[in-house]
Amino acid sequence: FLAVNIALGNRSWVAYWPDLAFLSNYIPGYIAGGWSLSTEEQFYLLVPVCLLAGSRAFSVRRLWLPAAGLLVLLPCLREFALATHGGVTHGDISLEFVTYAPFHTHSDGLVVGLLLSWMSIVRPEITTASRFITNIRVPVVAAATGVILRQINGDLFAFTGLALIYGAATLFALRDQSIFRAVTRLRVFHIGSRLSYA
Repeated sequence: FLAVNIALGNRSWVAYWPDLAFLSNYIPGYIAGGWSLSTEEQFYLLVPVCLLAGSRAFSVRRLWLPAAGLLVLLPCLREFALATHGGVTHGDISLEFVTYAPFHTHSDGLVVGLLLSWMSIVRPEITTASRFITNIRVPVVAAATGVILRQINGDLFAFTGLALIYGAATLFALRDQSIFRAVTRLRVFHIGSRLSYA
């Protein structure tokens, strides 16, 4: 996309510096979805540093505490961002760079993924395969909490709610031992996930 635009003379490569530097979640870039790529790259760079720092303050078995704390902090950061921008609502286009794009206000899903990763390594018994009726309880509670949070306040809890809903679906798939497992274990999903990261 970048090469085509430059070749066609639409914009100089300098216009794409926020995208190239993975800062387009704070500074508007020209690549569609660039804010999302920027958030992911910032996550990949910051999390190892935070894990290293956190491991000095917490034992590995308690590293879930700062991640859970982040999940609580993110809605507070969104509240602060909205308050300092005059309580922008979803109808205002400037909301994109107030709460939607920035890493510090829209990384709930990454934090839930981090918690699930921690769980699968440090507490593997939590992700042990189980029967449908045993497995469904925790994901249903997490997903219901996500839906309720989104209903309470869509501006503050939209991303947290979605993170809990998708996290619940992921936890269910990790622990599933029912008929659904035959579908989720298909090789095509493994190949797709590898290609998407490549």
